[in-house]
Amino acid sequence: MKNIAEINVNNLIFNAQNIKGKMKEGQKLFAVVKADAYGHGAERVSNYLYNYVDGYVVCTTEEGIGLRRSGIDKEILVLYGVIDEGDLLNATEYNLTVTIGCQKHLKIVKNASRISKKPIKVHIAVNTGMNRIGFDGVKQLKRVCKVLKDSKIAVEGIYSHYYNPCNKSHLISQQNKFNEYIAVAKEYFGSLTTHISASGGFIMGDSYDALRIGLLLYGYTPFNTRRIKVKPVMKVVTDVILTRRVAKNEHFLYGSDVMEKANAYTLIRYGYADGLNRCVSNERPKCMDICAVKGRYNNKFTLLYKNAVQLAKKYDTITYEVLTKIGSRCEKIYKR
Repeated sequence: MKNIAEINVNNLIFNAQNIKGKMKEGQKLFAVVKADAYGHGAERVSNYLYNYVDGYVVCTTEEGIGLRRSGIDKEILVLYGVIDEGDLLNATEYNLTVTIGCQKHLKIVKNASRISKKPIKVHIAVNTGMNRIGFDGVKQLKRVCKVLKDSKIAVEGIYSHYYNPCNKSHLISQQNKFNEYIAVAKEYFGSLTTHISASGGFIMGDSYDALRIGLLLYGYTPFNTRRIKVKPVMKVVTDVILTRRVAKNEHFLYGSDVMEKANAYTLIRYGYADGLNRCVSNERPKCMDICAVKGRYNNKFTLLYKNAVQLAKKYDTITYEVLTKIGSRCEKIYKR
């Protein structure tokens, strides 16, 4: 039996409403549901959020198609471009908005526009300092805009991404660069949807047209803040396999080390494919698909409930990784 991930729909909606309540008038909210909605189940989460958001953000064309097949008819932005012309034509067939953020993307979109029977909708990604996907500099953007203007491509937005939004000087520096890009793009295409903020940028304050919010929707903040209250959405529970007492100097699970003293342990079905991190081996002995927790527990053991931040600190990682991995091999149950 799989572990159980209980998704609290009321908390999900509570978070969305609180985010909406803090947004500036007229701003659009795009729910980030890539990576299976951070492990929460992209199709179900997207449908529960339907009345509270203006669109969705995914990583791949396949993720966007999955949302369309689940009944989502609002805008879906594919963040990291397309792999080839076939990928782009699939995106266009399902009315997805794709990213153009490098010369490869531009070439693919330009070539596909000659054979596509439907308009190709795009947002342009620009580099304001993260040095990930995005065109570099105003001169390059002008050349890109000219190519797009002369082809059958519907440019609907322009965006970037903060690399360190909690640092005010870094944030302002990126905004200044972004504003220069926006001015150039609007000369060619008129009104566009502008966006740069994920959860961190939103917390710091944002005045652009749209927000791309992921982590906050699922109940966590990227850094400490009192500006907004959110509630964790996912609780993960596993079954207890058995409890046993391991004597001093006995081996326990993999490895040559022996127990320094006798202890009672509970074996639970929680392994590497469920997000267990090998770095905590001294605290939690483990095998491939099970691990041991010190002490005796009865039928169920809670792996995650309001503590993704603590787990991330323990594993020396970030909340995003904990959420996306811990629910990956779970049966998801949605509760109100």
